[in-house]
Amino acid sequence: MSPVDRLVSQLPESIVRRVLDKGSDARVANELHDVLVKDPLFTQYIDQLCSHDIQGVAKNLQDANAAKEKGNRAFAKEKFEDAAVHFTESLSLLDSNDEKNRRTTAILYANRAACLLRMPSGGGPRLASADASRAIRADPSYTKGWVRRAAAREKLGQTLAAAAA
Repeated sequence: MSPVDRLVSQLPESIVRRVLDKGSDARVANELHDVLVKDPLFTQYIDQLCSHDIQGVAKNLQDANAAKEKGNRAFAKEKFEDAAVHFTESLSLLDSNDEKNRRTTAILYANRAACLLRMPSGGGPRLASADASRAIRADPSYTKGWVRRAAAREKLGQTLAAAAA
């Protein structure tokens, strides 16, 4: 039985019934909150979800940097599909919500956008535009995000949007 299932099984039937009946008014939410914060299983589960395993984070950062470097090498050899895979892997290992990783996140999205712009497969410019926008959201000061989005929009025939990128 999963931790969530165990939690639900311990909730009072009246609350479960009202939540399942979509009785999500403020009173039900408050009752649910009151029950859950007193439940040691719930607090343990939340602690597990929120804990930061420092060793795991460091390893993920090392692995993310290694994948990024593989992507850079593949890009230099004009193996754009391989490079995109490595940049994607790096993004999956990086905690993009961590303020320290915002610049690296922006670089990875911009790099993947560059790959997508050079790949012959369909959808490249559209996907590149989306990745470039993600780069801009991660770090608006990273110029290459803006450049990649303008290039993608230009390839899509969105000249005015490219100029506004």
